[in-house]
Amino acid sequence: MRPDLIGYRCWYITFQRDKRKLSDYGQPDYTVIPEEGPPKLRLKSLSSDMLWDGPIVHADVKPSCRPRNSNGLYALKTIENAKDYDRGASAYGEVAMFGHIVEHDIGWRAEHMLVKRIWLRPFGLPLSYVAEPIGFQEQIAVVAKLLEARYQCDVIIDSVSDGRTGLDLFLMKAKMGQITVADLEKLLKEFGV
Repeated sequence: MRPDLIGYRCWYITFQRDKRKLSDYGQPDYTVIPEEGPPKLRLKSLSSDMLWDGPIVHADVKPSCRPRNSNGLYALKTIENAKDYDRGASAYGEVAMFGHIVEHDIGWRAEHMLVKRIWLRPFGLPLSYVAEPIGFQEQIAVVAKLLEARYQCDVIIDSVSDGRTGLDLFLMKAKMGQITVADLEKLLKEFGV
């Protein structure tokens, strides 16, 4: 058995309910409905609606070397590339790839991936800045613990803002539709208004 091939990727973090299919995938009337119960915290792929339900994820279709084949789970070769891929992503992390793997210039497509480590970007999390009864830092800690339990890996809170100002963070939240009154007040205070 060969050692794990390590790659890096980024995700959004979402709260969604489990979904149940009403008919088989091959049927033209394929329908999905949300299950009962509370939403669950999950990693979500940036370029598709794929939810990462657990530490091991499988591609829908095995990757191939054939031209124009884009099947598989994607990972980049360096953590810097993953961090820069989408600065608005809620998290980035380290994954081990196995099964059939196709190499490209800056990354790979793999048949299977195992989440090994997650770094959270607090400014990209779907949190409330005015939540009661707990504050923002406590919410981040809860998200980290929930992700650790679901993905069975270390979750690290990335406290580096990469030189971003309050305005940068505000604009990022605006792009994601997550602006609150508290955010507006904080921004006004920063500009002395």
